[in-house]
Amino acid sequence: MSQGVKRKEPSSDEDDLPSYGLRQILPVANLPGDFDGEPEDGLQYLFTVRRENRNLPEFTRVPNPYEIPDVAPKEAAPKATPFLPAQEWRETLSRRFRNFQKNTAQSTTVVQRPGSGEKGQKLFPEKKDRDAWWSFLEGAPPSVWNPPRGPKKQKGGRRNQRDFIAEGWVPVHQEVQQERNTEQEAEQEYEVEAEPDHGTNAGEMRDNPADYVVYAPEAQPSQSAKETVNSASSGNAAPSPQGAREPTPRLIRAIDHRLAIHLLMYFSYWMAQHLELSEARNPSPVTSKYMPTQTHARWIFSLLSRVDDFCSADEMNTLRALARSCIRLLKLRQGRDSNGNPSQSETAIIMEDKDARGPVNEMDEASCWIIISIITSAWGQHDLWTDAEEMLA
Repeated sequence: MSQGVKRKEPSSDEDDLPSYGLRQILPVANLPGDFDGEPEDGLQYLFTVRRENRNLPEFTRVPNPYEIPDVAPKEAAPKATPFLPAQEWRETLSRRFRNFQKNTAQSTTVVQRPGSGEKGQKLFPEKKDRDAWWSFLEGAPPSVWNPPRGPKKQKGGRRNQRDFIAEGWVPVHQEVQQERNTEQEAEQEYEVEAEPDHGTNAGEMRDNPADYVVYAPEAQPSQSAKETVNSASSGNAAPSPQGAREPTPRLIRAIDHRLAIHLLMYFSYWMAQHLELSEARNPSPVTSKYMPTQTHARWIFSLLSRVDDFCSADEMNTLRALARSCIRLLKLRQGRDSNGNPSQSETAIIMEDKDARGPVNEMDEASCWIIISIITSAWGQHDLWTDAEEMLA
């Protein structure tokens, strides 16, 4: 069976013309294209109408009587923010901070084990002991933030002795003598032996440049464990004559990413405690126990250099909270200056707190801006500049 061939329809120029959604139903005369006579019937009239329609434009614009002339938008001038650091300063600080991170990560000629102190002494307190860390930063001796452990209690010792006495195996007078001997041994174990002096006074520093502010074990005064526990539990231990402990290269190299984040969380908490008290008594300066100092600013800068480039959401919240605390501290200082107090933008404010630590240097504006700039640039938290602009405007 042969397949039928589809018949081709005759091509026409009119088929290529747009129909605009209409179909040709009425017949049209077949006249030449240059026909200029008068149409004699409806067929010729439709021909002339279609010819003129093809010469007209497809779209026609009518002038709008309510048209508003277009005005080129003016470029918005940047807001004047004289209280924020300049962009050049931020870029320079970010570049130098990256170089500082690389330098601290490199090994030096002096090889030291970062996790061990002399004679088994710890370099710093336990990670989760916040009060001990505060005492450590304030320059307290190791006997305060690392007290000696007491003797282990023997389980069931007295109960076994009472059983022996009830059975008649041990005389009563021997039991009383044995209890007295046990108490004397416990007191001897609690006493801390003073180590021999090797020519190093309490006010001297060690010659080792990597350990020039860490207390030498032989320079610590002897103290009983009972006094140590009482001073540590009260939280008002007197600081060392040497003042606050500085972040040395040896201490910083012993701190990893997790410990650095944990300590930065402590600093954020201490600053929040100080700000709550200071904002309640603003504009009068207040020296609280947890007032941030210049030494704390150096610790925060050093700890930020130990934080990895990638941080989790919780770790980033810790960094952002620290930056916002610095912004609040700037706002507090701004309120003091606006109330007639002299501006202290170039130097730190020195306050006297006789009940706490004596004269201390409050963290200045430059230190706050350095911490804020490092967090915003190193970890891409640029929206904090908007927060600072809104709070300080």
